[in-house]
Amino acid sequence: MKNSFLFNEFWSWSKGPLFKNFYFADDGSFVYNNGYSGGIWSVNTSEGTYTYDPYIKEIRLRVNKKYSSGLTVSKEEIPSKLTLKDFNDTRVAVSFGNDRLNVIEMGRTVGLTTDQYWFKGPNSSHDLIQFTPFGQATIIQETDVKRTYVCHYHIYDHLLLLEINSMTTEEDGKEKKIKTFAPASKTFLKIDIHKELVRVEKMDLTKVIDGTRNWQFRNQKFHIENMVLTENEILLEEFNRVVKQ
Repeated sequence: MKNSFLFNEFWSWSKGPLFKNFYFADDGSFVYNNGYSGGIWSVNTSEGTYTYDPYIKEIRLRVNKKYSSGLTVSKEEIPSKLTLKDFNDTRVAVSFGNDRLNVIEMGRTVGLTTDQYWFKGPNSSHDLIQFTPFGQATIIQETDVKRTYVCHYHIYDHLLLLEINSMTTEEDGKEKKIKTFAPASKTFLKIDIHKELVRVEKMDLTKVIDGTRNWQFRNQKFHIENMVLTENEILLEEFNRVVKQ
C-alpha cells in the first residue's frame, strides 16, 4: 500500500450544490463523502480500506462504516471500484463502478494528513499547526509577537511544504496587520513524525518566506530547488500530535 501514487491524497468534485470527495491514506484506508450543500446541507460518509492495482489503474474499495449528517437527500451508494482514466499533478479522471463510460474529473491534492493539529507546550492555545484533510493549514507562532499564517500544505519525506497565503500579526491581543502573498510564498519546515508526537524545525517563519526555500510539484514528484537546506543540521522541537478519531 506504499505505492507512490496514492500518497495521502484528496480528490474532489462538485457540480452546483452536489459534491463528491475521496481521501486516500497511504496506510490503505479511505474516506468517501458525497452530498448536497446548497441551502440545506447533507453529507453521506463511507470509511474503509482500499487496494490499488497500478497496472490496470483500478482501485478496489471495501466499506467498514457508513454514517450521514444533516438532512439526508441522497442515498447514492459508494461504488466497489474506481477506474483511473487519466491523471496529472492536479487532476484525475475516474469512472465509478462498472460504468466505464461515465467519467468525471476530480481535483487532486497530494501529501495531506488526517491529523487534526500539532501543538507545543501544555495546551493548544499557541504555537499550533492545525490541518484540514483537503490541504489547508493554519500556523500560529509566538516569537516577538503572535503571528498567524494561513497556508496550503503538503507533507513529504520529512518535510512540511507550505504555500503561505497570508500572515496576521497580533500584539497585546489586538490585530495589528494582515499581509497577503500573491502569489503564495513557498517555504518548508523539516519534521519527524512519531506515533504520539512530531518534531518540528525550530524556525521563525518570517525568516524563511523570502524565496530561499522554494519548491515545485511536477511530474508526480516534489522538487526542492536548494537541496542543501534539507541536509543541514537543525534544531527540532517536540509538538504533541492530535489525530482525527
